[in-house]
Amino acid sequence: MKIIKIVLDVMSPAQQSIVDLVEVLSAIKNVAEVDITLSELEKNVEDFKVTLEGYDLSYNSIGEAIKDFGAVIRNVDNVVSAEEYIPK
Repeated sequence: MKIIKIVLDVMSPAQQSIVDLVEVLSAIKNVAEVDITLSELEKNVEDFKVTLEGYDLSYNSIGEAIKDFGAVIRNVDNVVSAEEYIPK
């Protein structure tokens, strides 16, 4: 079975663009869909709910991309695994 969906709680400096983060995550191998929702905005940081879908997603690759972007994974909220991925 392979990871087909992962939901992350991500904290990023407020000056980072949510659009730029979508582009970075969309470029990761096997990622078919990225959904980012702003969950909290503070003075210097933003918290995002990041949902990635695809087939055979690599948590390590996702984590490295988020780290390179300058953000931090605060929590893994949900992971879904399946034998195959059927897009919506």
